[in-house]
Formats: sequence, C-alpha cells, structure tokens
Amino acid sequence: AEAARITQPVLLMLGADTDAVTPMFGEMNAALAEWLPHAEPVQLPRATHALQMMNPAGTAELLTAFFARHPKATATAVG
Repeated sequence: AEAARITQPVLLMLGADTDAVTPMFGEMNAALAEWLPHAEPVQLPRATHALQMMNPAGTAELLTAFFARHPKATATAVG
C-alpha cells in the first residue's frame, strides 16, 4: 500500500543474466513492478545484478533514455 502511493516514474533495471547468480533479484524486481504504479521494468543484456560494471554503456543508455522521457525532478531509478 505504501509503495502504491509513489507517483514518480521508476526505472526498474535488471541484468538479463541475473538469474544465473540468484533468482532473488528477479523476484524482487517483479514484486516492485507490481507495487509501483509507474514502474518501467527493463532488462539489460550482458549483465547480472552488477549491471553498471558489466555493461556500463548499456546502463548509461537506459538511464539517459529514461531521464529524457521524464523530468529529472520527478523520476527515480532503481536497480
């Protein structure tokens, strides 16, 4: 109920290979996608939970596109 009150856009980034490390992160991401009304789930190829280290260019591209679509004062990135 608390999470549903968040009205800002939220980027839920998950490395596409995260399940190889542990399915826990994918399960948490799925729960957040259900709880947050304005969640935008995306999967980053060639990355696990350490996505910003494994695919920094792809991470930067996803973040750049997300913040271009949403004013910086109202957007939140989670990952």
